[in-house]
Amino acid sequence: MKKLLFLSAFFIAGLVSAKENVKKRTDSEEKAKPELKNDYAAIESEETSQLSTAKACSQWVGVTAPCGASYSLCTDNYQTWGDLVEAAEYFNDVKC
Repeated sequence: MKKLLFLSAFFIAGLVSAKENVKKRTDSEEKAKPELKNDYAAIESEETSQLSTAKACSQWVGVTAPCGASYSLCTDNYQTWGDLVEAAEYFNDVKC
């Protein structure tokens, strides 16, 4: 019973002290807040415009080099299969 009384007194004291420490906003703080929102909106619009140009690869081709290294190439980056094969040979030389 003593523990329950102690905990309830501790809880009430915490509530009372929390109400006393509430800081009221001043006019200058309220005016400064929308500026932060505008800055965030500008950053968000820049990121959105950059992300809209990025596209996901429609088809990946897995390649295993003669030395055993494996990697993938995106077919969207090459106009013909010959270009893809040339790139695979180049990456084989680099990996091995």
